[in-house]
Amino acid sequence: MTAVYFVLLQQNPFSAASLHTPNIQTLSKQLPSETTQVLKKFRSIERNIYNVNEKSLTTNYDGERVLNGNMFDIVVKEKPIVIDNFDVHTASNVIISYMVWMREGSYITHELSPTNWYVVGCGEAQGYGISFPTSLNPINEVLLDHSSVRGLYITFERRNDESIDGYMIYGVGTQSGSVNVQNEDLQILVGTANTFLFGVYFNHRYVDSI
Repeated sequence: MTAVYFVLLQQNPFSAASLHTPNIQTLSKQLPSETTQVLKKFRSIERNIYNVNEKSLTTNYDGERVLNGNMFDIVVKEKPIVIDNFDVHTASNVIISYMVWMREGSYITHELSPTNWYVVGCGEAQGYGISFPTSLNPINEVLLDHSSVRGLYITFERRNDESIDGYMIYGVGTQSGSVNVQNEDLQILVGTANTFLFGVYFNHRYVDSI
């Protein structure tokens, strides 16, 4: 998986947490379109009050197993970041349906219930198969404060056939909660492999990527 994100180099006087906006995808079903456009405009303004530096962090490309999805934690270091996009590794070469969930704090002990999780992206994506990135886009930009932990759950919808379509590739790690990959801005931790949706899971698994 590749997480594309923006490092917020210079903040305005407000904290990153205070600038968190409601989930536009959810609100768009509840509010007039004009109000929704205002919220989308606020997202743009939110970006512009920072000096930003676009970066990406890619996890190891050595997974040998497949399942519907992965849960893992993201640990933000000294500067707040905005997550903008995810590229994942899948064996599928067909159109896949995906969901990206997030929660405040760690995913641990919250593997089996959607309570206190919220959707930051869902839709369909063209799978590009082994050795090629599959982009899950669009997702709602997510602002993560410095020194914070967020649980992330990326899942593909279960298909009715027994093909490998609808599966993400993952690997077996040493310990859930240990560092999978990191850079100067954030850590991606070892987590779980999960069946769809909030189903059976297997510990000590890491998300694979391009």
